Amino acid sequence: WIDGKNHYILMQNENGPCPLTALSNVLLLRGKVVITGREQYISLENVLTGISRSLKEFNPPQQNAEAQANLEQSMKDALRILPNLRFGMDVNVGFTTPSSFEFTPEISVFDLLNVDLVHAWLCPPEDRVTFSLLKSLTYNRLQERILATVNPSIPIPASIPPAIPPPDAASAPQAVPAAPAPSQLPLSEPPPAPTEVEPLPPATLPSQPPVPAPIPGPATAAAILAAQPDGAAPPPHPGPPAPPASSGTDAARLADEAAILSHFLEDCPHQCTLFGLQELQRQLTEDRLVVFFRNNHFSTLVKHHGSLYQLVTDAGFAQMPEVV
Repeated sequence: WIDGKNHYILMQNENGPCPLTALSNVLLLRGKVVITGREQYISLENVLTGISRSLKEFNPPQQNAEAQANLEQSMKDALRILPNLRFGMDVNVGFTTPSSFEFTPEISVFDLLNVDLVHAWLCPPEDRVTFSLLKSLTYNRLQERILATVNPSIPIPASIPPAIPPPDAASAPQAVPAAPAPSQLPLSEPPPAPTEVEPLPPATLPSQPPVPAPIPGPATAAAILAAQPDGAAPPPHPGPPAPPASSGTDAARLADEAAILSHFLEDCPHQCTLFGLQELQRQLTEDRLVVFFRNNHFSTLVKHHGSLYQLVTDAGFAQMPEVV
């Protein structure tokens, strides 16, 4: 279904290596990693080898000696970190844009491969009180602010420290370290066009696999969040409750702010908001494949003809005829 060609994709079992799977599928669907043959399984070592080749293609040698040295170090770090993605990946999101993530060595792997990592856990600016508190916080720092009201000995962060700039791009990678045991990732047959990709599923709790449904045109973002058991879409983010009257002390002010931040987390148990999906739909480039973080899960996502679609890779969907 991409450029008139069918593509293999990687599948995963329950609790599978979703960051590595999502990253691999972006590269497979872009044609940057090619799998030949019709094997049912592919070894982890072969997956890592294919990704390391893509690292080399995306990062040619630099002319400047200092830039080359920095690139070589970045490549070494990426190749060292890459096998660990099969176990998962910790991320620390910001709440202002879909690309707001605190920079980490794991995210540098995505940068070196020119793969965007996005999320939809955003606070609408119209909710001025909550937005003013969240705009300078990451998830980790938000939790610290809340805990500080319970334990005053915990220091309260003032703002996000400057993000470490991503490494320069370009250099030849070294050999991929062999995995301790050759884990096996299921490999799908080339799916018939254009049913490889299913529409983005509605929001669910982490323990429950999402069920996607076709989303029409401009209503995409609103319909994606129709996840309640009765099928009714939840209302837009209602904003925090009215803060109690403050005594004017710092302790009272911090307690009021902690209540507002806690309300925001409780209102977004699936790590996604209607406004966030609308922003994601607006900002993504048409037909550009990205990795989407939601519900502590990573998946391959694309905007096609203005609608958002998520690639179905979980084995739990195999018995759902409305999905596959």
